[in-house]
Order: sequence, then C-alpha cells, then structure tokens
Amino acid sequence: SCRARNRHLLAGSVKDIVTRYAHQNGFHVERRFGWDCHGLPVEHEIDKKLGITGPADVHAMGIDKYNAECRSIVMRYANEWEHSVQRLGRWIDFENDYKTLYPSSWSQSGGCGHSSLLKVSFTEATKSCPTPLPATLLSPTSKLTRTTMT
Repeated sequence: SCRARNRHLLAGSVKDIVTRYAHQNGFHVERRFGWDCHGLPVEHEIDKKLGITGPADVHAMGIDKYNAECRSIVMRYANEWEHSVQRLGRWIDFENDYKTLYPSSWSQSGGCGHSSLLKVSFTEATKSCPTPLPATLLSPTSKLTRTTMT
C-alpha cells in the first residue's frame, strides 16, 4: 500500500539472505512475495481520502464499501515494488504472491502462525503452518541456528 522504502528493502534483503542460505543447504523454501494489505496504513489513507473521522462514518458508509475502498488502493505500487526487489537480486516469486486481504492467503501469510502461537510452542506452530523456513531450521539444534548464532 506504500512505496518501497529503504527500511522495507533492508528487511527484505535479510529475509532473502536467510531463505537463500536454507535453499542452498538443501531445504525446500517457498519464496513467494507477500502483500500486507490490512491495517492502519491503508485505513488511514482511505479515511483521509473520504473524510472519515470515526467508526460512525464507516458504519454509515457500510463496512463492505469501506473494505472495497481499502482493497482498491493496496496494489497501486505493485510494479514499483517488483522493479525495486528485482534490482536487488532477490530470489522471489511475484506471480504466486499472497495477499493478506484474502482470508485464504492470509492463513498462509502468518495469520495461521499467529493463532497457532497462542495454543502451542513456536516450534509446534511452525510445523502446522506454512512458513518461509522449515521448522527444522528454527530448532535450537539446527545447522542454520548454530551458524548464525556464532
């Protein structure tokens, strides 16, 4: 929902380094780009655009219409993001990306992980939800953890 800034590109580079290392060490790693399409940044822009000052305005407009307005601006910088990320040389799949504005892909993006974390330990949650890193990489005895911690 916003342009790619240095802080976004730096965080993406770190993610790329970790997942590339795992891939080069024989682990299967899904390298899909993800779009965080919900939350305050999107709502703030729509509120400014439509002059919304509080929840009553949203209810008067209708939740469905408000959500449709939010969804309409989410992908406006997609081409810019793809260009910037590719220039960095990240190994990433933009064609099979996920978007948190659709419930089915939200569960793949981490929502499933967040809800699972409330019920079980971190290692168990990573076994039950798709994540960029296999659960074996997140265990204290894994080669990746040992290598990066020293």
